[in-house]
Amino acid sequence: MNDKFSLQTIIDCTNIVIQPDGDEFTIGDPYHTEFLRVPLIAAEIIKLLDGKNTLGDIQEKINGSFGEEVDIIDFMETLLEYGLIYKINDDVINPLIKREPKAIYKKIGKAMFSSFSIALYCFCFLSVCVLLISKPQLFPKYESLFIFDSLGLNALNLLVIAAIVKGLHELGHFLAAAKENVLSKIRFNLRLIWLVIETDMTGLWAKEKKARYIPFIAGMMWDITIIFIVLSLQIIINKPIILEYLQIISFVVTSSIVFQFIIFLRTDLYFVLINWKNSASLEQDSILYLKQKFLKKQTETWELLPKNEKKVAIWFSYIYIVGAIIGIFGFIYFQFLPSVLVIQMIMKNLINQTVSSFYFWDSIIVMCVLILQTIIFLFAIRNSRRDRRERNLDKQRQAA
Repeated sequence: MNDKFSLQTIIDCTNIVIQPDGDEFTIGDPYHTEFLRVPLIAAEIIKLLDGKNTLGDIQEKINGSFGEEVDIIDFMETLLEYGLIYKINDDVINPLIKREPKAIYKKIGKAMFSSFSIALYCFCFLSVCVLLISKPQLFPKYESLFIFDSLGLNALNLLVIAAIVKGLHELGHFLAAAKENVLSKIRFNLRLIWLVIETDMTGLWAKEKKARYIPFIAGMMWDITIIFIVLSLQIIINKPIILEYLQIISFVVTSSIVFQFIIFLRTDLYFVLINWKNSASLEQDSILYLKQKFLKKQTETWELLPKNEKKVAIWFSYIYIVGAIIGIFGFIYFQFLPSVLVIQMIMKNLINQTVSSFYFWDSIIVMCVLILQTIIFLFAIRNSRRDRRERNLDKQRQAA
């Protein structure tokens, strides 16, 4: 037991905000990155941690209200571990550091995600649907990625465009979070085998449930707007070089939107769903259901889940399957087929070009990059399987 706590200790947790999420509550300091999902009784305890009541007084009140014994000391140790306690008696444990986005970011965020702006984004979405249905030839084609004879220049060109598009996507998240007075940060991360840019908006969990949706889908709103602009320009512009670049942008942004539907990679839509269904363990519960449904693996964890959580997990498992199907399509169309075309172009250059030719060595360099990517892919799969085995062994040891 932590010797910092006794029933005479006075705890100040006035820094913690409490947001209802279904049958549970999300608690945390809005200016830090740690948030917990807790039951009603824990939320009521936190309300009483006002720096005036002793833990003994709080325990007595809670026991009287809920008719059950509460180990309040153990709960205090959990809060201390997550850095959520402001004061213990008169000693400041975690100083209050107010972190807010700059006023200019808030102002831009409010303009970009006002009710009028959101209506415009919806108009763009409907317009894109109409354009693609009425003019299917506008759907991006992977052949449009190759506008230069040099494979290296094509790769560099695509890399720059993809970086700009992804940067705009994350900027949308950043500004939408700023509108809600949440300071976020843009960072690099690895999802499965892909190096991605993402925006850490953890502070959103301190906001009301309805206030989180727009920041979660803000990047997709900007993606849809870019596609609308690009498709519209393709209809009215005839200059070849501009059309070629518009087609590349369309391909990159469309692949980004398709990626968001691969729910199991914890994409923007995944966070929309867990916010909607009030379930922080949506993915794990759904995997348990799929294992016992299709692999006939009965697990004690699944059996112990509450009925409502099982219902949500079953529903989400089918979304999970749809995401897997979309992921396979996205991989084939947006990655595999372009890679096959690149390999064909490499072989053509290696056969037809001389060793002294620029295009010969250009192809050699691109081929080496592809081989390196394949090696990284294989290592990622190996590491993923090894990590999964280690997690399973840890669970078995804990169970034993």
